[in-house]
Amino acid sequence: MKFTLQYIIFLFFILNTWYCHAQQRIDSLEKVITITRVDTIKVNVFNELFLEYEFEDTLKAEECLSKALELSKKIGYKKGLATTYNFLGYYAEDNGNLSEALKNHILSLKIREEIKDKKGIADSYSNIGNIYSNQGNY
Repeated sequence: MKFTLQYIIFLFFILNTWYCHAQQRIDSLEKVITITRVDTIKVNVFNELFLEYEFEDTLKAEECLSKALELSKKIGYKKGLATTYNFLGYYAEDNGNLSEALKNHILSLKIREEIKDKKGIADSYSNIGNIYSNQGNY
């Protein structure tokens, strides 16, 4: 019994530390958005914030992607746009919308091919393959 109580207390402190670290990261990223004037940095930070919110607050996650999409289109930031479409694919997949996920991963792939982002292209093919696999389409 004593061992179990110690184990539970240990887990509580580990989870509490992890949560505090995640919140500090979110706070830092949000601060960057307010102080930077460089739009490409804002797009990258909105995409990073999506990753922080993806499984914790879906409304904020979606809002971050929307802002990243709008800003990257406005300034013509193709690498940021490709990343945003990739994350929109993740978001759609998280919500069970595999056809929307596939559409976004293909959009990301096309941009990555256009800008010759070899690692991004490989990531996109992997994501597309995972969607097909989840659909049972081998």
